[in-house]
Amino acid sequence: MGLLDEKVVAITGSSSGIGRGCAIECAAQGAKIVLHHLGTSQTEQDAKALQDELRNQFLTTSIVYGVDLTDDEGPQKLIDAAVSRLGHIDVLVNNAAIFKPLPADQVTKSVVANHANVNFVALYLVTQAATRHMVERGKGGSIVTICSNTAVVGTSNVAHYAGSKAAGLALMQNLAVEYGPHAIRYNCVLPRPTDTQMVAEYVNDPKEREAMNARCPMGRIATPADIGRSVVFFASDLSSFVTGQHIVVDGGSSYRFL
Repeated sequence: MGLLDEKVVAITGSSSGIGRGCAIECAAQGAKIVLHHLGTSQTEQDAKALQDELRNQFLTTSIVYGVDLTDDEGPQKLIDAAVSRLGHIDVLVNNAAIFKPLPADQVTKSVVANHANVNFVALYLVTQAATRHMVERGKGGSIVTICSNTAVVGTSNVAHYAGSKAAGLALMQNLAVEYGPHAIRYNCVLPRPTDTQMVAEYVNDPKEREAMNARCPMGRIATPADIGRSVVFFASDLSSFVTGQHIVVDGGSSYRFL
């Protein structure tokens, strides 16, 4: 028996990186998976490859759906497609995000707007659509947002990104109160830099990578699987009385900056 047997878990941005790790860990616990991707030919190819991997490894039932969540109708289309093809949604994992580190004095209005639009506005709207479905279904649910430890610990060159992620954290805390009577839970997982392609684009020097590992008391950066296992906890009944909370998954790194 898996912790997520027969639960339908929709994961945004699941064709790569942390989202991919979340999909694998949830599938390993028996979930049916909605693999969302951006809608490009490359992300579709990656999502379908992951779908095959999940089927072969776990006999997972899954669907692949591509849509840009910053499009006005994108969030609702994703939820509608999931419900139409798999019957309902038990869990939404908000993972889709962008990250472009810059010194604060070099950040332009468009950079701030892009981060806010992807990391908060789209997140808000897909959460809204999933919440409506869960309320109408009347069986509760769990919404898990991949945030960032920068939402609670200050660092350099990410003020615009951290602000967009902190907004998601505040959203989950407030919705936990508003929709608690409907048995819908809202929680966050806060990673530090994780071993993904998105991070590798900005940390590609071996010495810089070694220094990043050294800053963590556990001697390495997080893996997508590390994040995915924390998501499983919030998605499962193990956390049935936990809402409005967050877990920092950073190997103790945050305490190095206190």
